[in-house]
Amino acid sequence: SSDLSKRPGKRACSMFTAPEDDLSGATELTEVADLFACGVVCFALVVGRYPWLTTVAGKDKAFAFYSENGIDEFLSCSRCPASKQGVMSAECKTLIASLLDANPEQRLSRSAALLK
Repeated sequence: SSDLSKRPGKRACSMFTAPEDDLSGATELTEVADLFACGVVCFALVVGRYPWLTTVAGKDKAFAFYSENGIDEFLSCSRCPASKQGVMSAECKTLIASLLDANPEQRLSRSAALLK
């Protein structure tokens, strides 16, 4: 089949993997997981660096900090590459935070993302 979402096995680098996919060991792509990956890409495009190396629980301090504190605290943390740059507008922060929501049921939908 040419439908890549139906092929077994992981297909993403762990920094792009949605937290729910890591926890469940999911092997099929979902739209909400793709939107999480889009949030990582958006962050990298704005800041010039990826926000973390992996979303695997307990493996990355940056992702753990983001998950516990949210985007505002993450961006103000001295270890975050964007903390000294002030490069992210309020609208951009809202969009990225909505795409990177750890709860897939609260994550921004594709249609809502396109309207932003």
